[in-house]
Amino acid sequence: MADQPEEASASCAHEGLRQRKLRQTREHVEQVTVDLVDRLGYDEVSVEMICDQAEISPRTFYNYFGTKDAAILGYIPASIDADALQEFIARADDDIIDALLRLIASAENSPLRRSSLQAQRHRILHQHPHLLTEMASRIERLQSRLNDAIAERVACELGAAPTDATVQQRARLLFAVVTAVIKISLVAGPEPLTQDLPVSEAAVLERLRSARRLAVEMLQ
Repeated sequence: MADQPEEASASCAHEGLRQRKLRQTREHVEQVTVDLVDRLGYDEVSVEMICDQAEISPRTFYNYFGTKDAAILGYIPASIDADALQEFIARADDDIIDALLRLIASAENSPLRRSSLQAQRHRILHQHPHLLTEMASRIERLQSRLNDAIAERVACELGAAPTDATVQQRARLLFAVVTAVIKISLVAGPEPLTQDLPVSEAAVLERLRSARRLAVEMLQ
């Protein structure tokens, strides 16, 4: 029995290494895809070309992404850290939209944190607007859990139940606003200053806040 904690620790370490390798492979394929599309053009790049350049099999590519567009846009996590969500719900005394932007910026796996791809994706999204629609639909994977958290917070602010129709409507509108801000940040945000280092959480947050300000100006 005394050996069990050591075995459990070894198992966790092994899983951590496996997950890290999966992430590194995924990020490598994303970089190769974006490099090719940025250099050769969207229509000139095939999945076969990506696989050849990345030195992976088509089966591996489809296991990770499924489509060329998905590889261009990159990985979007299907969930947000539970502790971060609870902090968001509990802090009902600040700007709820800014709090949502902080929540998005804090996600370590967010494509917004990958500086080496930002300028290239920026150009590609400008040239191919259909990718923005795809980006928006993929962001919606986060909607259910995030909507629940927004509803809990709004319910506290309004003194109503999370299932109240007014609360649910406001939660959906807030999510739509944040989705729009993310889209604007991808096509109208500043170019990254460095291309070889991860973008900091603070830099991503400032990019999102700038996009929010731009959205407000456009509506005036």
